[in-house]
Amino acid sequence: MIHWERLKSQADLGGPSVVYRARVPGGWFVHVIPIGESSGSFFYPDPGHVWDGKSLDRNEAVEQPATGK
Repeated sequence: MIHWERLKSQADLGGPSVVYRARVPGGWFVHVIPIGESSGSFFYPDPGHVWDGKSLDRNEAVEQPATGK
């Protein structure tokens, strides 16, 4: 079973979209539902599942565990 977590998004302030995420192997499956329009989904790689669901600054990155390569 997939557990969807609603993220705080612009929709909470009357904005244009509702965003959900689900923990999957290797990262997150993110689903964006624009209000009144079609939706979209994508995979966000994050093997350590450290992303807290908040937006990142352009210069900020989620630390990924070393792969040993």
